[in-house]
Amino acid sequence: MPTYNIHKIQQVSKYFLVSNAMNMTISHQCVNISTVQQIYTGQWQCEFRRFFYLFPQQILFNIFFDLSVYLNKNFPMQGSPKIKTNHIKIGLIFAVFVLFLSSAIGLLEINVISGLRVSVNSQVADNILILTYRISSLDTALFIIIGIALSVCLPVLGPVKSTLLTIIAIIVLYIIGKLSSNQYDLIPFEYFTLMILILYIVNILISYFIEIHSKQKILATFGQYLPPHIVNKISSGMEQLALEGEARQMTVLFCDIQSFTSISEELNPKQLSKLLNEYFTSLSKILFRYNATIDKFIGDSIMAFWGAPLEQDDQAERAVLCALDMIMEIERLSKNFRRRGWPGPAAGIGINSGLMAVGNMGSVYRMAYTVIGDAVNVASRAESLTRTYHVPIIVSDTTREKCHDILFREMDNVVLKGKRRSTRLFQPLCLRSEATPDQLEEIDKHNEALHAYYKKDFVTARSLFTDLASRHNDDLYYSMMSDKMSAFCLEDD
Repeated sequence: MPTYNIHKIQQVSKYFLVSNAMNMTISHQCVNISTVQQIYTGQWQCEFRRFFYLFPQQILFNIFFDLSVYLNKNFPMQGSPKIKTNHIKIGLIFAVFVLFLSSAIGLLEINVISGLRVSVNSQVADNILILTYRISSLDTALFIIIGIALSVCLPVLGPVKSTLLTIIAIIVLYIIGKLSSNQYDLIPFEYFTLMILILYIVNILISYFIEIHSKQKILATFGQYLPPHIVNKISSGMEQLALEGEARQMTVLFCDIQSFTSISEELNPKQLSKLLNEYFTSLSKILFRYNATIDKFIGDSIMAFWGAPLEQDDQAERAVLCALDMIMEIERLSKNFRRRGWPGPAAGIGINSGLMAVGNMGSVYRMAYTVIGDAVNVASRAESLTRTYHVPIIVSDTTREKCHDILFREMDNVVLKGKRRSTRLFQPLCLRSEATPDQLEEIDKHNEALHAYYKKDFVTARSLFTDLASRHNDDLYYSMMSDKMSAFCLEDD
């Protein structure tokens, strides 16, 4: 008659809250099977049935859960979302393994011939002798070890490593079967192999669906901000993308309609909505053409940036060339609107490059992929100064330094609101290769006047700016600078 170690039975019984009852009932170190049968047929019948019936699920679940938490805690994949994903994959794969184990020891009957049917084998569940023999066999122990190992390891390994692990597991089983003549008497080698392959396939399918879901999330997040070809590039290489906040060297652009209040007063709500929609659509096409990320529309303003979510080495030059095209498009739109009897809008654009924080920001109710930082504020301040200097575009010195193929005109050196250090401001004119001799001559004269201004030779500067204003009547910047020099001269007197 087989005997069972009471200490082991008491340890396992703690999972089912029957330890105290067993301690009162059994006082010897070993008990024969007839004693177990007496207990089983007596008042502890339902507890022992519950113990043996839930063994494959309850005991293995505790082992699997503790092991999976340990692995994910000590060997996490990069990024917290992947840790959560790994737990989901481990749970699903382990559930498939439990089904295989329950079928292997005879608790479940799976019929796929006349349609998929899963039923409990009551004969085995009610027979402790058969169940105990199957659970305590070496085949079952090996089955449990391999199943738990694959359930925990496959989700946290990459495609190549998981494939190698699957092949190694099958080879190890084959070698064990060859070395041991009585191995696989209870569970055939073919069933072992089937279980391993099914767990591997389930892992691949789950990974595939999770990846598809992640790509759809990326498309939903960036589809409204980026051109379609950039979104496709992101979705095909998500390892390059980080939605969490990070610091990057970027370029940001603000575009704002000037005197928008007076425009809105001349139009009814339907006309105003149509004007803005057409305006935003036309400018968005240009921004997408230069691979910008449209951050948001703020009333009548547009905020866009370059350098995220994908790195762009020529981000500053892209932003400036985009701004030049935007101004040309706004002029075309203004003519079109005037033909309809609507006011023609003019806009100011400010651009700055620098270190910014970018990522998903907001609340649990609404998130947005956006940029913040001091460099963003500089661009906003530059845009507001376009009204003061009567120019359509103003960029900072940090942006200008990165644009070697573009011709600029320096505007001024000012201390922006909220800043302690002065910032040099520039106006982009055109590509250097497209500059005319007259433009280059004007820039030389302009630089001479600006040099006198920086040296505080306001009389010379006023003379030079006045001469430039007389030559270029349509450029109100020179008139403004001439008046500014006159004001400085009066202060000196």
